[in-house]
Amino acid sequence: MVKIQPYEESDWKAIWRIIEPVFRPGESYSFSPEISEEEAHRVWVEMPETTYVALDHNSFILGTY
Repeated sequence: MVKIQPYEESDWKAIWRIIEPVFRPGESYSFSPEISEEEAHRVWVEMPETTYVALDHNSFILGTY
């Protein structure tokens, strides 16, 4: 079963591993393919009202939105 929960700062490294390869080709999001990790954190975590993560039964992060 997948569990959805609000983002915690300790989730960032796992989230960055998921979203960086999606951002780099420049085909899925309107962010620059050269986006820095710091800028990605700002647009993915700091700017939105809330960020969520999806976890498997072992609390492994499967995705984020």
